[in-house]
Amino acid sequence: MLTEELIRAHYKHKCETGYDPLLCVHLEYWPLKDFKKIDGQMIPVFDPEDIKRIRHQYYHIDQIITEDRYVELIQKTNSSLNDLTDVDKIQVQNVWVPSQNANKEEAGIFWLKPTSKCKTLTDMYKVYELKIKILFGSF
Repeated sequence: MLTEELIRAHYKHKCETGYDPLLCVHLEYWPLKDFKKIDGQMIPVFDPEDIKRIRHQYYHIDQIITEDRYVELIQKTNSSLNDLTDVDKIQVQNVWVPSQNANKEEAGIFWLKPTSKCKTLTDMYKVYELKIKILFGSF
């Protein structure tokens, strides 16, 4: 597990280099394949292999990620840090199950350089939406 000092140093280094953290989430919904009866209950069976029919939802958390919040996220999820990438993958499976009835959930802190168009977190998400989706694909 990372020490608090290392996490704070990573956060400060990224901020001093001109980046701002943006917490984003990717939800995956797999197509329904069939139903299976288990203990008298009908349980849905999903097909994650049917790639063309998988539905994706991406969004950002409209909350400023402060240094303390960043430390909390990294420590509670037992995530790792990488100075060489633009994203810190948050190991959400360590602390919660997928939300909104999704079959799979991923989250990451995306380190982005704000442009003149970025007045709010929503603006920053819109400017970098394609890059965020691509980086989620590399998880």
